Amino acid sequence: MIDVSNSEHRHFRRLITAPIVGHKALAVYLERLEDIVINSLEELSSMKHPIELLKEMKKVSFKAIVHVFMGSSNENIIKNIGSSFSDLYNGMFSIPLNAPGFTYHKALKSRKKIAKIVQPIVDERRLMIKNGEHVGEKKDLMDILLEIKDENGRKLEDEDISDLLIGLLFAGHE
Repeated sequence: MIDVSNSEHRHFRRLITAPIVGHKALAVYLERLEDIVINSLEELSSMKHPIELLKEMKKVSFKAIVHVFMGSSNENIIKNIGSSFSDLYNGMFSIPLNAPGFTYHKALKSRKKIAKIVQPIVDERRLMIKNGEHVGEKKDLMDILLEIKDENGRKLEDEDISDLLIGLLFAGHE
């Protein structure tokens, strides 16, 4: 599901950490992240029944990660990625049997669903960058990933971008 060698991991980590680490990078996202947290807490405080705090905080962090990665606050996208991610996450800790009816099989299908959700967004962003749109706007991680090049001048492949999103979702989920 997520099969990255040590050298690939180091390569991707080096490419993405520089543009997203530090005070300047965090300042770009801070206002929107603050909005996500405040809105979520207000929504939770208005509920008339008990909540599972850990579950709700994972939802908040999930929304934040999706926003930082794609700049999306679209609840439909977040919900679709979230339900597929939940199945993917469960499959990571199951018996790796790729046959219908097994959790691992469902996880592999969910991984493909996430890639299908992300791909049109990647395509749209590539087109915007090509047409010179999106210049001067706050950049999310996807914009950065679409622009960066490795030491050989190659840009990331779409599959790499999807894999990085999934990796970031896993990191934020725990």
